Amino acid sequence: MEITIDYIVEKYKHRTFYLYHILGKKWGCTLNIEKRLRRQGFTPNDCVEIKEVIGIKVADRLEKYLNEREGYSYNHTQGYIVSLLKRNKGAQVKNKKYTKTYTSRGEYKLSNRHKNNITRGLKKAYQEGRRTKPDMSYLQSEEYRKKLSKAALLQWLDPKRKEKMLKGPDNGVSVLSADDVRFIRKTYFRTINQNTPIPKGKMSTNQLMYKFKCSKGVILNVIKGKSYTSVK
Repeated sequence: MEITIDYIVEKYKHRTFYLYHILGKKWGCTLNIEKRLRRQGFTPNDCVEIKEVIGIKVADRLEKYLNEREGYSYNHTQGYIVSLLKRNKGAQVKNKKYTKTYTSRGEYKLSNRHKNNITRGLKKAYQEGRRTKPDMSYLQSEEYRKKLSKAALLQWLDPKRKEKMLKGPDNGVSVLSADDVRFIRKTYFRTINQNTPIPKGKMSTNQLMYKFKCSKGVILNVIKGKSYTSVK
C-alpha cells in the first residue's frame, strides 16, 4: 500500500493533537506532548500556552498560522503532516523483508565484498545457508608453500617446530615471570565463600588477579599446573 498525504489525513483525522507555545522559540505540534518536550529539553512549565485540536489537517494549518502570527520562522517541511508522512514511510521500509538477489543459475548473487571475504570451501556453504568449518587444506598445498618466504617455509617443514617453541616465562608474550609463578603457587589460598578468613601471608584468586593484572584463568592454570610447567 502506498503511503500518501491523503492516507495520513484519513488515518489521523480523529486523533487529538497538542499545540504548544514556547516563548521566543516556536509553536509546535505533537501527539505526545510530554515525550516531545522531554526530547527537546523542555518541561510543560516552559509552555506559555497549550491547545488541543482534533484532526491532523486542523492541527497542521493552525500550527502554521500561529507561527506566522508570532513571527517565528516556518516552512512547509516543518508541517506535522510531512513529518508523519516521513515517519510512516520509514516504518514501512523498515518492516519490509529483505530478499536476496539471484543469478541466472539460481544461486545467491554475492557482492564483491562477500567474494573477497569468503574463504575457499565456504562459498557453497554460504549459498546453502548452513554453517561449516572453513576448508584449510590449501595450507598444505605446494601452491601455497611457494608463496611463503624461504625462512617461513623451512620453519613450516620442520617436524620439531612445536618442540622448539619457547614456553612459560621465556615466551615473548608471557604475562608472568618465573618468580611470579612461584609466588602464586606459594601464597594461594582457596576460599570457599566471601566470609572465609584468609590467613596472614596468603592471597585469594581475586587478590592475585589484581596484583599481577591478569585474568582469573591465568591464575587458575598456574595453580592447577596446566601452564608454566617448566617453572619448578
